[in-house]
Amino acid sequence: MTDTKSEKKEYMTVGQLAREAGVTVRTLQFYDQSGLLHPSAKGNRNRRLYSQEDRARLYRILCGRYMGRSLDEIREDLKEEAKPDQVLRVIADECESLKVRIGEMMQHLAVLRNLESMTEGTSEIDWVEYAEEICYFQEKWSLIWQVNRAVEKGEFPLPEPSAQLPEMNGYYELVAETLQLMKAEVPPESQEAGQIMARYHQMIHEYGRPLYGRSPEELLHIDPALMGLDQLAFSRLWEDVERYMKDAEAHYAREEENKNEDHQG
Repeated sequence: MTDTKSEKKEYMTVGQLAREAGVTVRTLQFYDQSGLLHPSAKGNRNRRLYSQEDRARLYRILCGRYMGRSLDEIREDLKEEAKPDQVLRVIADECESLKVRIGEMMQHLAVLRNLESMTEGTSEIDWVEYAEEICYFQEKWSLIWQVNRAVEKGEFPLPEPSAQLPEMNGYYELVAETLQLMKAEVPPESQEAGQIMARYHQMIHEYGRPLYGRSPEELLHIDPALMGLDQLAFSRLWEDVERYMKDAEAHYAREEENKNEDHQG
């Protein structure tokens, strides 16, 4: 008696499956040799044939690779059926990894742009000066990244509410958001920076005095030893933060002045 189910089962050749999935035949051969994906059947002349189950397994492998899983991790994943909560954890881990890599690329781009500006109009290169600038900018962006990650994880070490300086507690939050804008290379003339300045001016109206000119320690209360930050490097970072906020405030003031003139006109 003939097995009708086996007759109806559809198979794909290695070439057909490779074309559909957008991979090379060599990739499928590698997955076969690695024990990740074996063909379910063989046809004429010993051709490898893949079933629809094999096809689904291949797409799981490819999706796993896209989500940052290593081949060994995928091999373990394939031992059981995928569950949504497990996939969500894998995606979250890869998102965190991507954030780190994006931060590194942004740092690299910022350093190269700075070297580009140093080089324009010069007749010779001072490699010692180049090296010093590279070290400084790498250090600066590393600090921004560390502080920003602490903010995202809710580990930003805000001090206890101060009865003597209640305005400082809101200012810490503005500093944290400013660091995020700096990391993303959002210019101080942006709408996002303007929103921070609007809140800052509301604080000035409420408490009666600006907050610039304080030391990094007084403003942030970050323990350099705790966060692994160099004190001098952090002070230099704070100069950049304060400069960014001043530029944002100047732009915000001009925008408000223009709005008032339009309203009066």
